[in-house]
Amino acid sequence: MLLNANYNGVIKIYQQFKLKERDGRYRDSANYAVSIPWMHLLAAYKVSDIDLPQFKTSLKALLAINTNYSNTHMTQQDLLSVTRIVLKSEFSKIGI
Repeated sequence: MLLNANYNGVIKIYQQFKLKERDGRYRDSANYAVSIPWMHLLAAYKVSDIDLPQFKTSLKALLAINTNYSNTHMTQQDLLSVTRIVLKSEFSKIGI
């Protein structure tokens, strides 16, 4: 959905299925990855629900979450690649 620029759809699904609450319950799991909050954050930025400073702060907080990714499909590098594609020239503004 992000790659198709359906940012409102990402936000709608995040809210409809209460993904924030679900994500919170799985943070201590060995299979946890920050992909759900990351994608929601990216969508929120693209529809101007949050500004650049808030986006940068939240993104850096997600990067700081120590997950070993041993059992996950998306790594932080994968998420950064998606972010780079979605933000295009704006990616350089986040300073990562």
